Amino acid sequence: MGKPFKCALVGGDGRQILLGRLLEQEGFPVRRFALPEGEKHLEGALAEAGCVLLPLPVEREGLLNAPLCNEQKWPMEKILEAIPRGTLVLGGQVSAHLQKLGEQQGLRLVDYGAREDFLCRNAAITAEGALQLAMGHHQESLGDTRCLVLGYGRCGKALCRALSGITRPWVWARRPEIRAQARAEGFFAPDTLAEGLKGAGVIFNTVPALLIGENQAGLLEKDSLYLELAGNPGGAGFFAQGSFQTGGNVVQ
Repeated sequence: MGKPFKCALVGGDGRQILLGRLLEQEGFPVRRFALPEGEKHLEGALAEAGCVLLPLPVEREGLLNAPLCNEQKWPMEKILEAIPRGTLVLGGQVSAHLQKLGEQQGLRLVDYGAREDFLCRNAAITAEGALQLAMGHHQESLGDTRCLVLGYGRCGKALCRALSGITRPWVWARRPEIRAQARAEGFFAPDTLAEGLKGAGVIFNTVPALLIGENQAGLLEKDSLYLELAGNPGGAGFFAQGSFQTGGNVVQ
């Protein structure tokens, strides 16, 4: 077996910290940037690195996703420009713009967030975490609560499977054939979003599109719980604007 190559972890949250520890346990030299106890300069972390590990998601509004180092912002274009040509770069949810820039820079940029095995496993983990959040924030037992899942993709299906051991979940999807599939698999699937929202005590959104607006807000239960699991813009932008006036709770 050859000598382990040096890894550079750039940006990210607690998952990147844990990844660094795991790599070190396997014998890989690790340097960090935009992470606690990391290098002060990007060049120091990248020196002689055989692989650069970027977070999931890689960026937020064009800047490196580095929530643990809020005192400074780094444009993703500058990050990629600093990486030597030919370097293997792994990142999650890499935009088409960054993919093109990586090609121009001569980088081997791989989006691990697009791998089917990763997406399926990540959906299961997301569902597990969502249930934990729901049980921690909702005052009643989930078994006595109507739970509505918005969307029936990977994450929505994983949520329904997890919930089915506690209650019979409701599902709403925009496409009729997807609703039919959910019914065939034993779940309630109303034809309209309004029907699904009425009486829902816990709402899990997995759709990265605005679904719930001001007109639907009055359908929500007073003490309902809304969990945002989708990326921007999320399913109910008016919550973030402070117009969720039903007295419910929002977890993002």
